[in-house]
Amino acid sequence: MALDATLLESALPRQRNVPSNFSSERNIKAWDGSKSDFCLSDRWAESWCAKAISIGVAGFTDMEDEELEIYVISLPGADTAERLFTSKGTEAEVGSNPPGDQIDRFEISSSPSTGLDGEGVTVRQGGVIARIEYTRSPGTQTSDQELMAITTMVVKRIQQAQRGENPTASVE
Repeated sequence: MALDATLLESALPRQRNVPSNFSSERNIKAWDGSKSDFCLSDRWAESWCAKAISIGVAGFTDMEDEELEIYVISLPGADTAERLFTSKGTEAEVGSNPPGDQIDRFEISSSPSTGLDGEGVTVRQGGVIARIEYTRSPGTQTSDQELMAITTMVVKRIQQAQRGENPTASVE
């Protein structure tokens, strides 16, 4: 199920849903797909933005040296999202039973928005794709367990919104 901006925004986590070290919400917002300038500024591919039903972002910080950014894009169905999502994480990168329908992991070297290094995951659940970027001070390692816990929470919140439920999933 594709999510309009209202449903997509409800799927975005709030501060109480993310690890407690993130003491501040920076941004939680979703827009309809006609806001292609927002879509492109969130570094989604132009071909994805052209098909977007809605886009959203949630950002969190510890106010010192950690940032968590979650970008989401809802496309017109799982088949469209599957065609656009061409990368695939290996078992060594994402584990043996990763969340979502498709998943990939990537390194972040000096994030454009923060100047921090880190790791990220791109995950597809049905017609929604999320990109999770967890950055820290250069030279600091992101915990695999924490990154996958955040990814699992994001996937569960998307699934809950797709079923018409109030998203309640939090990082465990």
